[in-house]
Amino acid sequence: VSQSRYRIAIIERDICGGGASGRNAGYVLSLWARFPAMAAFMGDEEALRIARASANSVAEIGAFCAEHKIDAEYENNGWLWGASCEKHLGTWSSVAERLSRFQSYPFREMNRVEIAERWGLDGYYGGAFDAAAAAVQPAKLVRGLARRAREMGADIFERSPMVALYYRDWE
Repeated sequence: VSQSRYRIAIIERDICGGGASGRNAGYVLSLWARFPAMAAFMGDEEALRIARASANSVAEIGAFCAEHKIDAEYENNGWLWGASCEKHLGTWSSVAERLSRFQSYPFREMNRVEIAERWGLDGYYGGAFDAAAAAVQPAKLVRGLARRAREMGADIFERSPMVALYYRDWE
């Protein structure tokens, strides 16, 4: 652990992982499906950079958990953008086509038989599979991150609601 001139303090009203961060669904997703909205906001190149980074971050989270022995129940099983009715079939096609212009192919189209065979789901008409997605047990992830932060020298003050913040220049 490198020494820094900064001290890190985390103030937590409850315990780390006790609030929404520990009770969310635990999805670790890329942003490929959000590419059109991101591109409209920031342009194609920046949206591509962020989408690629988000896809890479899924594996990086798994590697970080393994390296630091955080048992967050990380599972890189991908994500299915599924059509549960015929009207929704192919809703991913325009996104996939737009991404193909940049030689990016994050989705693999699947038919109802493939989906049923892989996941035992028989209510889907088809879908697009994104392999860059995982699931975690969110409370375990947050608790593991808090442990790692402490190991690196951060002070964590749990059950400490912040009522005021005062700045002091230490130099």
